[in-house]
Amino acid sequence: MPKTKVRFALSPKERSLILKHGYPFEEFEAALTAADGNTDSVVFELDQFYFEHLLGEVARSANHAKSGRVEAELSDLYEYLQGEAEDHGLATL
Repeated sequence: MPKTKVRFALSPKERSLILKHGYPFEEFEAALTAADGNTDSVVFELDQFYFEHLLGEVARSANHAKSGRVEAELSDLYEYLQGEAEDHGLATL
């Protein structure tokens, strides 16, 4: 059975949030860092397994944020990523 790939775009702000609060795995962190300085949205593609972990890390970070602003930004990012998951036919909470 082929692995499901999830394609999604991230703005500079969203990339920054993931780098600071999302605990991306090494390869994705390298891709995010490589996109640093790009003022446009950048498209990424992750295997379903890694995308689901990213979704969980963003949710966890939002739930534990010490700043209301950061919590709101992470919650918005979570909602966007959850919508991408649903668009790719992935089950979400």
